[in-house]
Amino acid sequence: AGGSKGQGGSGNRERTPGRCGKGEGRGAGAQRRVRTPGRPERGGDQGQQQRGRKRRPVEQEPRPVSEAPPTLRGLKAHRLVEEFLAEHKVRCQRVFLHRSFRTIIYFQGQKKKEAKALEGNAAAPMVEKEAKKTVVDRLDKIKHLPPWEQYFKVNSHFTRTGHFVHTVAWEVEGGRIVHTVVPHPNMVQTDVVARAVQKPESSVKRRKIQAIAKDTGFPLFVCPPFGHPKDAQGREPVLLIDSVVTEFKRPLLFDCGTVGLSIDVSEFLRSTQAACVEGLSAPPKEPTPTVKSVDGVGGGVAAGFLAPRPPTPEPAPEPAPVTSPCSGPGSVMAKEEGPSAPPAPESQDPVAMCAD
Repeated sequence: AGGSKGQGGSGNRERTPGRCGKGEGRGAGAQRRVRTPGRPERGGDQGQQQRGRKRRPVEQEPRPVSEAPPTLRGLKAHRLVEEFLAEHKVRCQRVFLHRSFRTIIYFQGQKKKEAKALEGNAAAPMVEKEAKKTVVDRLDKIKHLPPWEQYFKVNSHFTRTGHFVHTVAWEVEGGRIVHTVVPHPNMVQTDVVARAVQKPESSVKRRKIQAIAKDTGFPLFVCPPFGHPKDAQGREPVLLIDSVVTEFKRPLLFDCGTVGLSIDVSEFLRSTQAACVEGLSAPPKEPTPTVKSVDGVGGGVAAGFLAPRPPTPEPAPEPAPVTSPCSGPGSVMAKEEGPSAPPAPESQDPVAMCAD
């Protein structure tokens, strides 16, 4: 059959088993490929319309879009602080802090523990060098500074925009809570607080950090002047502020953990109704340097301070004017000063000159 086809004969090629030939209808025994569900027959108008479109079941409807506005994401302080700001409509600026005061205190404690653990270990210098190669601490240059100095250095983008103030919490006899706001680095005067609340100074006690965190829910070392709950008797905390704050031209800066708040003085006084107290704070007292003896007798240099110098003796009093013996009463011969007075000759006697 193949040869006759190649020679131009009319031989027929054997058809594929199960497939109908030309001009033959599909019988009941003929095999038929199962059609794809949801796909129309070939050659129809509907098939031409569906070509190039995405096939999707009819029952798969798009999800309904919510009509509620999306939640606004922004920099937020503690929940209690945000509730106070929203209730009193306080105009303020929130700033993200690179490092909180709590983080600085924590890392200082960790470094002290590591230093104690590495004491007596011969491989300690090598371990420290390897750690410095792998981990680069950008606070190496200021890690020797006190915690608040580190705070001001790391968060200089926030602290240089205004006056940083501290909030110190006190508990007075009777369970009354008092908050004092003073500028950095001043210290609160306890006697002034006692006079302001009309209580004896012995009854004014500073609150513990753990007690503040337990009652308010604020993180450790965080004590803003607002957002505190009422006491057991339903009283709001008393808020006192140093009167020197009213003279500030730049805004007040408050630490709220990882967020800093910048509020104008007038806005703060309006929203908190704080009472201004004169002399509420004072600059910290400088420690008196202890001067040790170097030569065993006393004095010398110790810890970078010079020993006090001995007092300089007072200058001798000027001599009284001399009365000339050859002149009458009231005539005084005083020693002339200045370049204009010629010196007296040594060979002549002043008494003889007066006699002449």
